[in-house]
Amino acid sequence: MSVRLDLPIDEPEFLPVETQILANLLDKHEQYVCQGRDLEARAMARAAHIVWTGLKGSFGDTQPSEWSGL
Repeated sequence: MSVRLDLPIDEPEFLPVETQILANLLDKHEQYVCQGRDLEARAMARAAHIVWTGLKGSFGDTQPSEWSGL
């Protein structure tokens, strides 16, 4: 069973440093999954997707923060 997120990080428009940052996020996600740290793994998955979509130029926050709720 593979726990690696299926996120294409070798996109031609990404700089090598951007690809490495994404790889580090995916590695950390995989580490947390293997350790049974579900909340941390979910956070890393979300972070990886946020960075990936940001680099692709298509990030749109679907859950805006509301300061009044804090």
